[in-house]
Amino acid sequence: PVAAAAVGDVNLAPTAEERKDLALVLVAMSNACKRLAERLAAAPLRAGDSLGYAAGGDDGEGGTNASGDVQKKLDVVANELVREALASCSAVRYYCSEEEEGVMELNAGGRFVVVCDPLDGSRNIECNIPTGTIFGVYRCVDEDEGGGGGD
Repeated sequence: PVAAAAVGDVNLAPTAEERKDLALVLVAMSNACKRLAERLAAAPLRAGDSLGYAAGGDDGEGGTNASGDVQKKLDVVANELVREALASCSAVRYYCSEEEEGVMELNAGGRFVVVCDPLDGSRNIECNIPTGTIFGVYRCVDEDEGGGGGD
């Protein structure tokens, strides 16, 4: 059993339907991470489309992400894998990635927001140092639930 908690007028205890949708989100993230691990393992064999900098920079380096970091090709690939997996999951309404400007609406009927750094530590790939995917899953709060200005 999940203990009920409230902040202001917002009930934080998930409903059975929300728990089911959250499981779908976590499965989608798991699948994306598995595909990313497979891609990372094959990166040296697919160096042309996996290693080096992403297109976009005037100086031969890649474009920059929303944080101002130079993007590697694998940053872009990882973001695409995560975004595609979450877009196929009807439970995700919004997706926000370090690799993209702004928030994207994936499914208008979704209950959750996913924020993500799809490939944290991508600078370490050439050194064979571990990388990871960092993400958070949050329930969408409608204005009538006490969320305020639609944020």
